[in-house]
Amino acid sequence: IMSLAMCLILLLSLCACGKSKQAKAVEEQISTIGDVSLEKEATILSTLENYNQLSDAEKETVENYSILENAIDTISALKQAEIELNKLEEMTSNMNVKH
Repeated sequence: IMSLAMCLILLLSLCACGKSKQAKAVEEQISTIGDVSLEKEATILSTLENYNQLSDAEKETVENYSILENAIDTISALKQAEIELNKLEEMTSNMNVKH
């Protein structure tokens, strides 16, 4: 009986028991993020929006949220780098016009 109880506990811990459909869906969305690029910004922001719609209890069940956080940070850094690159290109263009 003790081994049966241990097996049951193990099986329950391995399944997503207690995790809502919405939390599972958000986890699935996060798992598909892959390599982050500016082209994926809309998808990442949509995933964040879906995460934010979860209750606090549901948010606690999303085990891969750190991937989403990192993706958001990366998008922010890429956008900042793009702004800086555009500034440099503009400065270079202006320098070439003056010569």
